[in-house]
Amino acid sequence: MIAVGLFVFSLICYGIFAPTREERVLAVLRAAAKEKKGKEGISHKDFEKLMEGMSKESRERIMTEIMRDRLKEAREEMAKLPPEKKAEVQQEAIEQIRESFAKMNDEARKDAKEFFNSKEGKEGLQKSVDFMMKEFTVEERKQLDPILAEFYVNINKL
Repeated sequence: MIAVGLFVFSLICYGIFAPTREERVLAVLRAAAKEKKGKEGISHKDFEKLMEGMSKESRERIMTEIMRDRLKEAREEMAKLPPEKKAEVQQEAIEQIRESFAKMNDEARKDAKEFFNSKEGKEGLQKSVDFMMKEFTVEERKQLDPILAEFYVNINKL
């Protein structure tokens, strides 16, 4: 009888203290990010499978936490660089944006244009800007401004 009581108590405790699905997905994504270091990382298909069935709010909370993780990593990396190297990294990011947009075929351009003109696309861009304004320092925003400007110039060219 005591064993059954302990078993029931442990099930109740597990139900109360078990991580939520959101916490489990976040843990999987963080583990995948640590594991990747220089590799591809988690595929878009696998990412979508993890996020399947989650509410929009849960998806947004997970994405915000992942972006905070990436920002922390970027800060640590940038802190190690001299100013000249930071400028070089900034210029490389701008070039990558230009190349990415230049490599798009007509169908990809059409899809991107539709996405960025959609409600979902506009909300996503706004949330990204809001995140930047809230989470980035003034100096980080100054470094990011030319990169964002290039991104928006290319979106407007679509």
